[in-house]
Amino acid sequence: MQIDYIYIKKILTEIRNRKSHTINTEELADILKANTDAEIDKLYGHLRLLYQHGHIEELVGNGKLGLTYDLNGIASSSDCLICMTGNGHAFLDMLNQNKILEAIKNVSLFTAVEIGKDLLQKLILEG
Repeated sequence: MQIDYIYIKKILTEIRNRKSHTINTEELADILKANTDAEIDKLYGHLRLLYQHGHIEELVGNGKLGLTYDLNGIASSSDCLICMTGNGHAFLDMLNQNKILEAIKNVSLFTAVEIGKDLLQKLILEG
């Protein structure tokens, strides 16, 4: 799966813009119009990356964002409750800077965070 930072930005923005600090994964899928198997796979692939890197937290679920897998991929899903962490808010702030979004578009999530931190500091210092 190719990392889509614009899609990650959409995910994190939807979570941040809620009145509540939490969201159910099924509701998030509905908001992002993830209706086909490919769209659901894309959503959960990006959610897993965000989860693995500490940008979202699973509050209620099976510890795997409600997913079970078999050799063909996602076998089933159940709803779980997630929220964005402090790291997630900071990462979204970075993604909201066009210079940073352009600079990280072809790198891993770990590298993107490191590059983004450096570029954000430079942007802040430049005023």
